[in-house]
Amino acid sequence: MSKIDLGKQPFLYPMPMSVVSVKGEGRVNHLAVGWLTPVNYQPPMIAIALGKHHFTNPLIKAAKAFSVNIPGVKDMKKTDYVGLVSGAKEDKSPVFATEWHEDRIPYIAEFPINLLCEFHSVIELPSNEVFIGCVVKTLASSECVVDGK
Repeated sequence: MSKIDLGKQPFLYPMPMSVVSVKGEGRVNHLAVGWLTPVNYQPPMIAIALGKHHFTNPLIKAAKAFSVNIPGVKDMKKTDYVGLVSGAKEDKSPVFATEWHEDRIPYIAEFPINLLCEFHSVIELPSNEVFIGCVVKTLASSECVVDGK
């Protein structure tokens, strides 16, 4: 098999897709995020890597909570939209119907899977910030669950 040198690229394909939701500035902001991974089993933790320029970053730091919402195929057009438009320029809260966990963590109930997180820490990198959240609750549509798992 012949290979093509693509230079230094950190991308893994296919890339997962999620929408991170956070409460801030009197509304909910949604951001499409493809750089995410589990990072700890007990307690369960997940990491999301965001470019330092994102409007969402200071909101997560202030709110100390966020959700990672996994969309279904039918949700891709709206997911793409919240990744292309900045919350600094436009209120993206009406794009999805938002529900709340303990009035602190907004999540997108229409999505099949939701990971509700308390902010744990942030790692500063040259161009990104990696936010680590402790998963306090995972919600899944019944269609995604087999034998309770």
